[in-house]
Amino acid sequence: MMTTAIRAHRILAALANYQSAEIAGSEIFEPHVPHLGAPVGCYRNPGVAGELVAVFADGLSWTEAEGAIGVRFAEIVDVSLPEGKESEALSLWLSGDRELRLPIRGGLGRCHDSLEVLRFLDRVCEDGRRRAAAEAAR
Repeated sequence: MMTTAIRAHRILAALANYQSAEIAGSEIFEPHVPHLGAPVGCYRNPGVAGELVAVFADGLSWTEAEGAIGVRFAEIVDVSLPEGKESEALSLWLSGDRELRLPIRGGLGRCHDSLEVLRFLDRVCEDGRRRAAAEAAR
């Protein structure tokens, strides 16, 4: 099974707004939710605010007006692009019928970073489901 770090390296590392945890430095991850495992990397949205989406071994964290939001990959039931291929946010449907919007605003021309982050989340969530099914079968 692939780890979150391997998936991030293969999918997210090509994005100009993404940095691995080693490059970003540990201080970036300090204000984020601590129960999500080891830091993997971060995605910084372009613009004045430069919102940061922190990627951890077990989930994601970002800050909104209400404060820090942390989501475990195991909680994610579905991920979609609400405005199609040009979405600047992803809709995360969580267990318990809750929806969150994850801001992913970067990209060059017609290539939006939200498409790659969607692919990353689909793969990581599927890896988790496979891992859980394998453990349940033991």
